Amino acid sequence: MRTTKSCRLNGGMGISTDEAPDLLLSGNDPMSVRVETTCRELEGRLATVFSLSNGTIGIRGTHEEMPSWAAPGFYVAGTYSPGPRADLVAIHPEYHVLSHRVRVRPKYHPRYTELVTMPNFPYPLCVRLSVDGQQISLDDVTILSCERLLRMDRAMLCRRLVFRDRNGRRTVIDSERFVSWVDFRLIGWRYEVVADGHDGAFSVYPFVCANVSNALGCRMFDVERDEADGNVNVMVVRYGRPAKSLSFAQVWRIERARRRVRMDVFVAVSGVTDEALSAARAAMERGYDFELKSHCRAVSDAARRVGADVGTGFLARQGFCFGLQHLEMALCRNRSDVSVPIKGLSGEGYRFMVFWDTDFHMFPYYLLTNPNQARNLLMYRY
Repeated sequence: MRTTKSCRLNGGMGISTDEAPDLLLSGNDPMSVRVETTCRELEGRLATVFSLSNGTIGIRGTHEEMPSWAAPGFYVAGTYSPGPRADLVAIHPEYHVLSHRVRVRPKYHPRYTELVTMPNFPYPLCVRLSVDGQQISLDDVTILSCERLLRMDRAMLCRRLVFRDRNGRRTVIDSERFVSWVDFRLIGWRYEVVADGHDGAFSVYPFVCANVSNALGCRMFDVERDEADGNVNVMVVRYGRPAKSLSFAQVWRIERARRRVRMDVFVAVSGVTDEALSAARAAMERGYDFELKSHCRAVSDAARRVGADVGTGFLARQGFCFGLQHLEMALCRNRSDVSVPIKGLSGEGYRFMVFWDTDFHMFPYYLLTNPNQARNLLMYRY
């Protein structure tokens, strides 16, 4: 279904064709959202729409090639950390309203000493792509088409990107990812590159990108260790006060054929490096297809547990399904020290604060569909 004047994406986000003249929505499946656009200005919004989470870790739907206009974000529940005091008033004008009411300026008040938020941690799904030894950057190629598909029935993101490089070679990239609903430390990623009418030799290499910052423009972690050994990358960062560690273990496998390269990657995140390494390696031994099937089974089980639907028009059903998935993605399981931030783990709006909205608007859903986990939200408030 091609839009004419405007469309509503996921039951509430309006995008006009002036912003995205080539925007497409899936017109036959309310359990999916498909957007086809090469408009770079929409990247921040689309990275939110195509974010994935399991309540413990959340990753935005950013291009894995990490162009300069990407909007990367990777967040871990419960990792709140203080930020620069100077940014408190400048970035968040609501504090001016508060200061007007209490007749003090926050930057002079002893209570307002730090800005607390979740760090935007290193982005763990990044790739260096080369054709005949020439490194490819999405900033320097012509992107002919880019389609992203959110499969809500599988809680996974699929993407097809077609580009023409400076030498006129046309290449097709297919990638898919999921944030496991079985092992809450794990992300699975499959990346495939296919030559379209040329014989260029491909080289792909995954990495964890630490060149990221929060929306405030500050980096709230320090890289303590960054090592590569064979098909394993390990990065350890320090954050917060008192300082804590977070480890990223990235394990991959590459298959090559004529005019095609496919790479399977697992990333595990943990406060203990050996635990992250063990989880990523075990997932690779079981295989990408096995882990994806287990994840999809957990997503289906959650849908049966919820058992809700809306018998009305397509866009309303699509938005309803989108809302349900984000409620399921936002809830951190089996922990009473973590609640549901206002935007879940999809982006930095409201600095991951937990408002009364969680208790009034979200808690009833969890109480009816997942009472054991809803109890954790009450214990958090207690």
